[in-house]
Amino acid sequence: MATTAGYLVRRAAQKERVRLLYRRALKDTLNWAVHRHLFYQDASDLRDKFEANRHVVAPRFTPFVAFTDELTDGIL
Repeated sequence: MATTAGYLVRRAAQKERVRLLYRRALKDTLNWAVHRHLFYQDASDLRDKFEANRHVVAPRFTPFVAFTDELTDGIL
């Protein structure tokens, strides 16, 4: 039971990190968009990239999230 609870806690934390990463990336995309119609296409592309990696589990995905966090911290 403790193992299952620990897994669920880690999974929830990972989902929250990815959600925050997506929001930051979306806000950054909006800041760089010159026109709103360009933003919509870029936002759709960004969503497709996140959806393509939806099946990736936390241990394999965590280094990517950490690397992306470092990149966005330098920009934001």
